[in-house]
Amino acid sequence: MTAFILLAILFTIGTVAVVTVPLVKHGVGANPPAPKAALVSAGVIVLSAAALYLLWSNWTWRAPADGNLPQNMVARLARQLERNPDDLQGWMMLGHSYVVLEQLPLALRAYERADRLADGKNVFYLDIGKKFLKEDGTLTKDIMPDLLHLSPAGYEIWAASIEPSVVKLMAEKE
Repeated sequence: MTAFILLAILFTIGTVAVVTVPLVKHGVGANPPAPKAALVSAGVIVLSAAALYLLWSNWTWRAPADGNLPQNMVARLARQLERNPDDLQGWMMLGHSYVVLEQLPLALRAYERADRLADGKNVFYLDIGKKFLKEDGTLTKDIMPDLLHLSPAGYEIWAASIEPSVVKLMAEKE
């Protein structure tokens, strides 16, 4: 955004120069200088550019409302779960939200709560998160390049981790 604003300012200065320089230039056989006209022209160009940008832009210049910050939305979800502690999907969402906010201990607690709520008949929870971590507990970009989406190597770990449970569940269905 800063680059765009700087570029807009440069173009405005260029436009002002193209219009006002001939109005103040002294030259042989040229019209007499008109500094007042140059000043008015420069003002009109600058004010028009600013007004039109504000009118046509979809950029919001104000900071987002505090209620729309991710941390506040997650806090609201946590308060909802205090009132409705048996909401399995809510606990899963809270765990994922904490992962995105990189609050891994809180994510672990939320996922553990979801695990306790899973009934083992219709809802199954597998704690495979540790399979993606190195021995020191860190997550490498080889597994999750953007720390959100799995890489092909990450999907291999995921598939190997859930395969025994999926095979067991499929055998029970038959």
